[in-house]
Amino acid sequence: MTQPPFGSSPYNPTPQPSSPSAPPSYSQPQSAYSPAPPPYSPTPAPYNPGPAYPGYPGAAPASAPAAPAKTKKSPILGIFGFLIVLASTAAYFLCCLGLLNNILNLLGSGALDNYIPDLNNLDMLNTEEAQVITNLSRGVLTATGAGIVGLVLSIIATATKRGRGLGIIGMILGILAPFTAIIAFNISMALYGGM
Repeated sequence: MTQPPFGSSPYNPTPQPSSPSAPPSYSQPQSAYSPAPPPYSPTPAPYNPGPAYPGYPGAAPASAPAAPAKTKKSPILGIFGFLIVLASTAAYFLCCLGLLNNILNLLGSGALDNYIPDLNNLDMLNTEEAQVITNLSRGVLTATGAGIVGLVLSIIATATKRGRGLGIIGMILGILAPFTAIIAFNISMALYGGM
């Protein structure tokens, strides 16, 4: 195997000129810049569709179409959110008030003075007072769940602008609703006689 002559590429099979006096031929270098645009280019005339004839195919409409009117969103979501929060707040307050009154009456009656919890004897839990306390506790939990649902609906109504005013009021009431338990506790203590 022989090596190619000096100055030739082993990968290029075309022979180089053998005479060193012949100048190599180079192509014209490509310009990196595009040619400048003409100094003035006239703008084309605007398209004129011609006169409008009713019923003529391809004719332009007599007037431009009106922009779509913005539809007002229904405020029903904000109303529902507010009403659910309002009803659950009232139910929460009344259930807390009744629950605390029953617990204080049960403690004040002395019925639990000598009570020792015994899992084999659950007769104390079957009394009428225990059933009332259980039902009022369920009412507190149900009102809490409904209040959270109403709070979420109020937040959605406020964010989507569907009853924004009532949604904001429902959010504020939903945030303040748990504090009604403190008010109920104070009322129960006042009714019971300042235990």
